[in-house]
Amino acid sequence: MTDDKHEALENKNEPNEKPMRKPVVRQTDVVTLEPEKVSPVVEIGAEEPEELPEKTGKLKTLWNSRAFSNALVVLSVIFFILGAYFFIKPMIIHRNQDKIAQDLLDRLKNQEPGSTDEISVDVDIKDINPPGGYVDDYDYFTPTKTKPPLAEPTEAPATKPPTVVTIKTDSIMRIPKINLEIAIAPDVNAASLWVLPGHYPPSPQPGDNGVTAYFGHRMYGKGRHFNRLNEVAPGDKIEIQRKGYLYTYVVESSDIIEPPELGKYVYETSYRPRILLVTCHPIQTTGVPKYRMVVRGVLESAEPIS
Repeated sequence: MTDDKHEALENKNEPNEKPMRKPVVRQTDVVTLEPEKVSPVVEIGAEEPEELPEKTGKLKTLWNSRAFSNALVVLSVIFFILGAYFFIKPMIIHRNQDKIAQDLLDRLKNQEPGSTDEISVDVDIKDINPPGGYVDDYDYFTPTKTKPPLAEPTEAPATKPPTVVTIKTDSIMRIPKINLEIAIAPDVNAASLWVLPGHYPPSPQPGDNGVTAYFGHRMYGKGRHFNRLNEVAPGDKIEIQRKGYLYTYVVESSDIIEPPELGKYVYETSYRPRILLVTCHPIQTTGVPKYRMVVRGVLESAEPIS
């Protein structure tokens, strides 16, 4: 057998090789591997976070409730009304004080020139005094070096402050330097001082020898009562019109003193007619001022009013 025949026989015995096909991968056959969950590392001894208490949830529910919102609105309205009351009430009282003082002054000026009549008006204490401000005393003016001794306790019930007080006047004070013209009460007490400056009863009347003393509030409204008394200087005039006479005093000095020193000014011995105006210093809206202002003068003339 020849070589060509032998080679042809080998090729015939070998199987026919087919080309290889690429594998088809279906979508459903793809398996996605999820990352393995890792447990958090817990440190030994570490405290676990506490759960919010049940009360917190209840408070949150209450805070968001309509009833709570309505209650807040009502409280806000109440506080607003109270604030407005305490802001407006003093303004109403000051207006009442000035109205009564002006009415008394006008009635005095309308009297006959030689009239010696006293004028008075009855007023409700609530209309002229701040709430709780009434004390049946000489207010905070104490013309002595020491406080008076305390009264012995008694079993008698304490008297209630009056609801109606009588404000009297028989004089007019004028201080041209500070543009002041105001009626003067014949006495000094807590009720009348809120309406008018007053003559200190133990002191002599105008024109008599000795120190004629007048007390007045240092109202914080500019120009009211003795508010501008600090502007009065030596050489300025003070006029007192009383019972048909006009007394003119010339200011000699103006001083700021401690309250215990007031006695020596009020009870100063003088053989000439003198005048003393007393008020508080400095001006303040609450509490009792620390000092007193005293303006002293001497009588220049006394003339009948025709």
